Amino acid sequence: MSTVTSANFGMDTITMRELPTYLYYVTYTRRRPVMLWGVMGVGKSAAVIQFASWIKGVLVDIRLGQYESIDLRGLPDVNKENGTTTWYVPATLPFKGNPLFDEKGPPIILFLDEINAATRGVAGVAYQLIRDRRVGEHELMDNVIVIAAGNRESDRGVTERQPAPLSNRFNHVEVVPDVASFRDYVIDKSYPVEVTGFLSWMSDMLCTFDPAKNDKAFATPRSIEEALLDQMAQGVPEELRWRSIAGWVGTGWATAYRGYLDVYQTMKAMMPAIMADPDRAPLPEKPDQSYAIVSSIGGQLDKSNANVFWRYVKRMPVEFAILTWQLALKRDGDLDQTPEFIEYGRLHREVLQGR
Repeated sequence: MSTVTSANFGMDTITMRELPTYLYYVTYTRRRPVMLWGVMGVGKSAAVIQFASWIKGVLVDIRLGQYESIDLRGLPDVNKENGTTTWYVPATLPFKGNPLFDEKGPPIILFLDEINAATRGVAGVAYQLIRDRRVGEHELMDNVIVIAAGNRESDRGVTERQPAPLSNRFNHVEVVPDVASFRDYVIDKSYPVEVTGFLSWMSDMLCTFDPAKNDKAFATPRSIEEALLDQMAQGVPEELRWRSIAGWVGTGWATAYRGYLDVYQTMKAMMPAIMADPDRAPLPEKPDQSYAIVSSIGGQLDKSNANVFWRYVKRMPVEFAILTWQLALKRDGDLDQTPEFIEYGRLHREVLQGR
């Protein structure tokens, strides 16, 4: 995690790689409510979904921007015997007594997404829900974990300034775009591996959103994923494919990525020469070529060819050796038992310990 700076208003920042462990400690083991901030599309919601799966929990996704205060309190009814008002438990919330949820079962993640898009009235009800784990007479089940998320107020999204009393009830952290985390995600989803080299080479292309501009299409992890789905689509004319990709991430991003893919194909064509003579095969001369060939190797390296590829890659600068093994190990963790990886660890122990 990074150091605290005035740029993020006193919040620490955290990457997607670090976030599951952070949530596990703060929310799962200690039952503290956490507020996740971050630029739109950075993956806050996806991270909470993955965290729920990781702890084998039940996810309850509540978009507070779509709620009225009565949706949290429940509908009222008059007790005809004594003339008092009672409130029915809302079906969507894991309050005690709600038969739709199991208090003795797995953890329940109450995810209050878009919380800073909520009206002041809803935010007022949320004070008690978050701090006291109850609304009026309705009390959250003991196995409920509270996580909230919202876009940064500086990003010109549909947000209300979060009232100080509500802010003071949360543990705050800002989720920041992180190339290493997105590379892992790309490999997990079997998206085109070439994008890992492109973003490793041009890391500022992971998020091109600028609140000072009025761009409608810009890159975020979310919009890049949509662009990759278009890249993988079958039966689409090539020019139409790239117009659609640009519609997700912007023309500049699409043009740069398309140019990189040409480089990638050229470097990929060198594979037979590398396999034939890894000790003398030509090394790339430019950074984009280096990232292209390393992402290609990282996508193919396995136990059968590790010796050949490692002999070639270790001739390159150390950052490319590191990236090769990061990509390969994400695909197959057992590669860390190969003699080649053990040699890599021995050669670059100091570098690895410092990363």
